[in-house]
Amino acid sequence: MRHCLTSLALLFASGLLATPRSAQAISGRATALAGDTLELTGQRLRLVESDAPELRQTCKRDGADWACGVQARNLLASLIDGQDVICEAHQPAPGQALWATCRSGDASLAEAMVSAGLAVATPYGEAALGQLQERVKQHQLGIWAGEFAMPDAWRKANPKAVLPTASALSPARKATPKSESARGKVYRNAFGCAIK
Repeated sequence: MRHCLTSLALLFASGLLATPRSAQAISGRATALAGDTLELTGQRLRLVESDAPELRQTCKRDGADWACGVQARNLLASLIDGQDVICEAHQPAPGQALWATCRSGDASLAEAMVSAGLAVATPYGEAALGQLQERVKQHQLGIWAGEFAMPDAWRKANPKAVLPTASALSPARKATPKSESARGKVYRNAFGCAIK
């Protein structure tokens, strides 16, 4: 028993066995930056359950190029237009976008994107999302109607064409004073929320 606990402690310490990170609920009006990326309350959120073509990525359909990345972003923008978005976000690494599971109304944004054929399911999503993708492929919807590079492969081949990381767009967020009032300084945490 003692040996087992020591082994688990070593695995956690070495990072081979990840500890669950606490989730942060974020909600409000969002802006679609790409087919799988939102900006919400000043934070960049990446949908963890789906991977959409990058904004500058093109696909082929009926032998012609089409801007599948732009179409994916436009669909995500229409899904969140005028709606409050609710996300459960996790920080994967310093300087990177928060990974998130997001909803607009009753709709899962990742599910809506995969259902339209404008994103692929990731291994981090529910098994039902992979099953939905298989049905979308059979009906040749969206990117499945022609030829395309998987978004992760396209990013590796075109590293300068992807959206910059959150840290490249703005300085690192720390709990820093944003304003002063009669009651004292107002600080913001990494999610932009006021803290005392």
